[in-house]
Amino acid sequence: MGKRYFNNGTLLRNYNFRYRHWSNLVLIGFINNSYSQYFRCWVLRYQYPEFNSEPYSFTKDNGGNVFLTGKLRPDDLNSLNYSTISLGMNKCADMIFENNFNQTNDIYYGKDIAFDNNNNLYILGFYWGGAVNKGEFFLRKFTNYLTQWNYQGIHDWKDCEPYRVAVDNNGNAYVSLWSYVINPEYDDFALIKLTNSGELSWLRTYKDNSVEQTEDMAMDNSGNIIIVGGSGTNTENFDIKVIKYDSDGNLLFDLLNYPNPFNPTTKISFNLPTNSYVRLAVYNIIGQEVKVLMNGRMTSGYKEIQFDGSFLSSGVYFYRLYVRDENKNNYSVTNKFLLIK
Repeated sequence: MGKRYFNNGTLLRNYNFRYRHWSNLVLIGFINNSYSQYFRCWVLRYQYPEFNSEPYSFTKDNGGNVFLTGKLRPDDLNSLNYSTISLGMNKCADMIFENNFNQTNDIYYGKDIAFDNNNNLYILGFYWGGAVNKGEFFLRKFTNYLTQWNYQGIHDWKDCEPYRVAVDNNGNAYVSLWSYVINPEYDDFALIKLTNSGELSWLRTYKDNSVEQTEDMAMDNSGNIIIVGGSGTNTENFDIKVIKYDSDGNLLFDLLNYPNPFNPTTKISFNLPTNSYVRLAVYNIIGQEVKVLMNGRMTSGYKEIQFDGSFLSSGVYFYRLYVRDENKNNYSVTNKFLLIK
């Protein structure tokens, strides 16, 4: 079962099931009565002959019409000619939009779908093959269901895979990615901003550990972008990582240290978007404070503070950054590091 979506008392669910030899996209609408019980009011099944249909994401526009995107996969398992399928239907389940997209007869499929405040539609997808022979992303913008532009990847990357798209009040689109960007041996978080006209505004990458795996993204009411994912030294030792950017690509909280593990010194770095009061301290495994590295005012910008753990025994420690900015907003973040002697 896909994700659920509430719209004016209507509960929507999208499914994928097999019928004869092919899978079908199924969207079911339920209406809520006065007793908070949901009754099925319509069922829409989409079948494309000789293809399996797989949904990935769906949303609604300003008028309550439902749109989804996903994959058309040939029933022939030896074929890699996947296509992006995107559908739209009104509240009565009448089809109002259908787009089947494959530009190069390679692997294409939709990953996420969103609308901006002006009801423009954005379809984010993944493709593999063609002249580049690697994984890349595409983002397509539609106005009145007609294609306005198609942004087709970053060709000097080794590989990437898109996850989410969000659009701000000015029509700028933000795409979160997993990518081999900095080091071809390791994974990175990546975030891209495209202008309203489909031009690249900026690219940001983030690396703390050997493996950084993007999972989801959201935009807050101030237009800041929050990315959540996994971070670790290998795929079996992951911590949850949350990073935040403003609309200009400034990392609002980038607390990390290098090297990690360390012996006996390491540099702790962070970014301050504004002049702030800062307290940076180190704690042992039972929460006792062992060293205060900073306690005072700091100007905005990128900062590095060296920590010397020569007076400590080997083990796991934590460093906590507390910030109070000029608007009297309080923030704190804690990371762990490992001292090995």
